[in-house]
Amino acid sequence: MIEVKTDQPLRAYNTFGLDARAERFCKVSSEAELAEVLRRADLYRHGLHVLGAGSNVLLAGDLSGLTLAVAIPGIEVVSESEGDCRIRVGAGVGWHDLVSWSVARGLSGLEALALIPGSAGAAPVQNVGAYGSEAADVLESVEGLSIPGGDAIRFSRAECRLGYRDSVFKRELAKKIIISRVTLRLKKHGPVPMTHRALSDELAAAGISSPTVKDVFEAVVRIRKRKLPDPAVLGNAGSFFKNPVISSDQARKLTGEEPKLPAYPEKDGRVKVPAGWLIERAGFLGARRGRCGVYEKNALVIVNLGGATAGEILALASEIQDRVRALFGVALEREVVVLP
Repeated sequence: MIEVKTDQPLRAYNTFGLDARAERFCKVSSEAELAEVLRRADLYRHGLHVLGAGSNVLLAGDLSGLTLAVAIPGIEVVSESEGDCRIRVGAGVGWHDLVSWSVARGLSGLEALALIPGSAGAAPVQNVGAYGSEAADVLESVEGLSIPGGDAIRFSRAECRLGYRDSVFKRELAKKIIISRVTLRLKKHGPVPMTHRALSDELAAAGISSPTVKDVFEAVVRIRKRKLPDPAVLGNAGSFFKNPVISSDQARKLTGEEPKLPAYPEKDGRVKVPAGWLIERAGFLGARRGRCGVYEKNALVIVNLGGATAGEILALASEIQDRVRALFGVALEREVVVLP
């Protein structure tokens, strides 16, 4: 039996630590409970908002209608072969908990994605990634329930249409599907890929030339703890902006003007440039605007210094976007989702 609360405070459900309230609120811990909610369209006729760990959202105000917290648990080994292990994971499982689980069993594929905040169910939506790896590298399928009705639907990896911090769930299927479980294919005793310079440098500094899955995991944890604030201490949603992907012509022009600008060629001929480098070069590292600011160790992270409002955070984000566009001709796109 589901329990629907009214006028629910949401501060504990968003890592920015912003004060907002939900008109109606329900937490579901199984597909059956989720289906029960979705069959009751009267509960969300005035809107439906889905929260996982609340680590990639900015609550710009109170949420009307129904706010749904998906907390479906469980990590199940579906099948194993000599080289692979397929696992089925509940949408409510913490992403870092999942990564830790896989590393403890010597399975590779997730180790470079350690300490990314959020839940397993949100990972395909954003196609979370870091240090040369993405959820797309290991995702096999996604299970979800339809809005409205709660009918069960399965999506293959190809049907998820995963891109850079993008998927079909952010576009055509936004507000039409709620993810309930994901199936991942991890490697057993396979080689650990090493494609990111910062990670390679961290391992080299530790004297590790042939890293294990655990070595990579621990290196990523060290890097992220140095570079990123703990949301429990300083409210934030991680990277506020996506790394822009620009044309090769624009990249040549930019690197001509800024020779130290890092640039990473994409498969389609475009070039990815680091948003954090542009923001820092624009003079925002450590900048403060009232009760919010840019984290002093990572220009990609906007932080709540205590009592900040969504309006203050969005004003700072807009200032950053305007300055970067004026200086470099590059448009920064928010990675954080603004609700409502």
